[in-house]
Amino acid sequence: SGAGRRRDAVHRLAHRAVDIGEKVLEGRLRHGFAGLWRRIEGHRIESVDFSSVREPGMRILDTQFIGCEFDGTDFSGAHLSTVIFESASAPHLQIFDSGLQDIDVTHSRLGGVQAYGTSWQRAHIAHSKIGFLNLRDSKLQGVNFADCTIEELDLTGANLKNVTFSNCTIARLIMTRAQCKQVDLRGAELGAVTDFGGLKGTTMSMHQFIDLAPDFAAVLGVTLK
Repeated sequence: SGAGRRRDAVHRLAHRAVDIGEKVLEGRLRHGFAGLWRRIEGHRIESVDFSSVREPGMRILDTQFIGCEFDGTDFSGAHLSTVIFESASAPHLQIFDSGLQDIDVTHSRLGGVQAYGTSWQRAHIAHSKIGFLNLRDSKLQGVNFADCTIEELDLTGANLKNVTFSNCTIARLIMTRAQCKQVDLRGAELGAVTDFGGLKGTTMSMHQFIDLAPDFAAVLGVTLK
């Protein structure tokens, strides 16, 4: 299963992880060695500040980021596979047009994440707070959000399959032109929803439907009394 593969990946990383010296890494980043970090593989990276680092087209494989900072970081067009982000801080992060596979994000705080046009396969985002997650025109398959607070989730034009939300709060959900298959929203407390047509293919609880009934009625031009 996807969860089993992630657990195996964590154990594999624990046995083969190589610690990168924080001062050495930060020094190289600070001096802007162009293209030096085009590929990161098999590392355990702790408490490193990647703020303002711009390395489009990165390849990050079998790597753990623990307690790292990503503010103004540009990893657009990147390829990430079997990557763990734990206790990360990302006030402003660009990963648009990237491919992400077997990704774990836990106990992190994400501000504005520009992830439009991305492809996600087997990802788990848990115990995290997200300000704005832009997933416009993205493809998500086998993605699970658990115990997350999301202020705004933009799924405009996105294609979702086998996506679940467990014990999450989403203040604003934008579903314009979204295409959904096996998307389970029952574990999400929903605030404002834009474009109910994009909810086709999702599973909701009766409680959620009742809460959204006034908005559904307004869209249909129905008066509830």
